[in-house]
This record gives sequence, structure tokens and C-alpha cells, in this order.
Amino acid sequence: MNNNPFAPMFELQRQSIDQGQKMIERSIEIQNEMTKSFAKAAESQKSAQEKGVDAWKSAIETSLNVVDATTPTDSTAFTDMQETIDNQFDTLNDIHTDVWESTERNIEAGADISEDMNEIFLSFVNDSVEMAMKTNKQFEERSETVVDATEVETQ
Repeated sequence: MNNNPFAPMFELQRQSIDQGQKMIERSIEIQNEMTKSFAKAAESQKSAQEKGVDAWKSAIETSLNVVDATTPTDSTAFTDMQETIDNQFDTLNDIHTDVWESTERNIEAGADISEDMNEIFLSFVNDSVEMAMKTNKQFEERSETVVDATEVETQ
């Protein structure tokens, strides 16, 4: 039978250390989930932006077609203007693609770095918890020795 009056204190400390470790593990999981959510949100933003550019291009083309159809001329001015606008939209799409590819690479690199750092931190936490638990157990054993020695002397 354990007659150490300090045993409940040591058990409480171990439970507290264990809960702290679980809290840190959960916060790292949440951080990793948030990083993944950010990447998904960026992908949704890219898609929305592409659709916006397409809608803008379509509206301009429709306007030019209406003007061209209602203007009594055989001029190639509208055709030249439409080609110029198409070229500008092609350039915009190329820039858009380059920017988003760069953004996606940076997000992926940041997520990888974050995940690596979290793994290192979690390893450090786990090692520290293991050391704290061993130290706690050693102190409890020493306190039992002191309590046993004190009981022998007082009897």
C-alpha cells in the first residue's frame, strides 16, 4: 500500500502534463488544417477570379458586336479592335496564370515548412513530456523513500 501523502499531488502533475501535451497536439492539428483550408480558399479565389475575367471579356465582346452590328460601315476598325482586345485578354490570362502558379508554389512551400516545423516542435514536446514524466516519477519515488524513512524514525 502506498502511504505517501504526496502521491495524489504527483498524479495530478502527471495528468496536467498529459493534458498539456494533448492540447499542444490538438493545436498543431488545427494549425495544419487551417493551412490546408487556406490553400483551398486560394484555389477558390483563383477560380472566381478566372470566371470574373471571362465574364468581363464576354461583356466587352458583346458590346463590341452590338456596336459593330449597328454601325453602317465596312471598316475593319472593329475587327482590329476586337483582335487587340482579345490579345490583351490573352496577355492578362497569361499573367493571371503566372501569378497564380507562383502563389500556389509559395502556399505549398509555406505549408510544407509549417508542417515540418510542427513535426519538429511536436517531437520536442513529446521528448519534454517524457522527461517530465520520468522526473515526476523519480521525485515521487524519492518522496516515498523520505516518507518511509520519516515513519521509521517517528515510530
